[in-house]
Amino acid sequence: MRGTVLLTAIATGACSAPIAEPVFTTAVPTLETIPIVQPLPARRPPPDIQDELVLRVPPGPTAPDEFDIVNSPGAVPGPEGARPGAIIYAPGVLPPGGLQAVETALLRHGFAVLDQTGIDRRITALRDSLGAPPVAPGRTPDLAQVIRAVQSGERPADYLFLVERFTVSPASDRALEIGGLPETRAHAEQNPGLRIGDAVGEIPTRIPSRWYRTQISARLLDVGTGSIVWLGSHDVESPDAEPDGIVVRISTERRVANVDRINGGIADWNERTAEMAQEARLLQGEIRDVYAVGSEARTFDSEEAALAWQRSTRAEADRLEREYRDLLERLNELASSPPVEYEMEWDTYYVVDTPRLDPDFSSDGAEDAARGERIEAHLERLVRTVATSLINTIVIN
Repeated sequence: MRGTVLLTAIATGACSAPIAEPVFTTAVPTLETIPIVQPLPARRPPPDIQDELVLRVPPGPTAPDEFDIVNSPGAVPGPEGARPGAIIYAPGVLPPGGLQAVETALLRHGFAVLDQTGIDRRITALRDSLGAPPVAPGRTPDLAQVIRAVQSGERPADYLFLVERFTVSPASDRALEIGGLPETRAHAEQNPGLRIGDAVGEIPTRIPSRWYRTQISARLLDVGTGSIVWLGSHDVESPDAEPDGIVVRISTERRVANVDRINGGIADWNERTAEMAQEARLLQGEIRDVYAVGSEARTFDSEEAALAWQRSTRAEADRLEREYRDLLERLNELASSPPVEYEMEWDTYYVVDTPRLDPDFSSDGAEDAARGERIEAHLERLVRTVATSLINTIVIN
């Protein structure tokens, strides 16, 4: 690597200072070439994959159109095929649209619905005539008094339809069990690594939900005899009132977890090879500087100083050249061994969004007008559905 090192030779004269001969025969050392190491490009991760799980909570029986009025064998026609007359009495507060829903369902089932206005007034008059006290708030009048009030009307009804209870309330304790559904399992199989469970990043096994429930209970009484000819109760929940049921959507996205680790390892490898090459270039410069100094003769005050200079110059050149050889060896070894991150597999994880229900009946305190209208229309369908479902069970022998 270095030029020829001269034997120590000190020239002296009778009246001259000692002269140290050059240590090297050349001022330009022969050095091994620094290898050119091309930086590795950063790896491009696979694209994120977005998908969506769509589930459907099917509806129950759908209420017929309120204008689709047809006769039904549920009610027994009277003389000459006349419809049996029924009068509706509901001592409690009905939900919005409740009375119209009962009327429509009775008409559809074959009854002629008579005017029910004035029943409360006639009941009060009847109680006053008997000296009975007023009905306490929240209590239902005596059934016999109600029947007599119906009989006292201008056109006595054949039947009294007594609505005992008709309510609409939130059903907030519902949960949709979706973990075992075929659609859920198929979605997980189509997205390798996506799990079904209750941990973050997994398809939930169950979804808490909030919707509405409506309940109705009623009796049908023969006005002539006062006997109960039918009674029933029914309840319906939100999915039954939606033509398409309730749709559940869960967005999933597969992302790569170790992009920073992989490209960080590659960048670190590139940085280390560049730093080692730069260090080798600096060592080259230092070695050339030593050779430049050691290739010329120098004058000293004494022979000891001259010999010391020659020894230190040779030692410095030896040290720098050893460091240079070791550095090139390590650089070649590093260049021949790309980082493990260059062939590392991509680790993926999933982001699973909060399930979305359509329609969504949750109360977040920020309902807009359109959403309020949707819920109002839904409640109307719910009321019609439960009234129709219950009244359709009436059969009079």
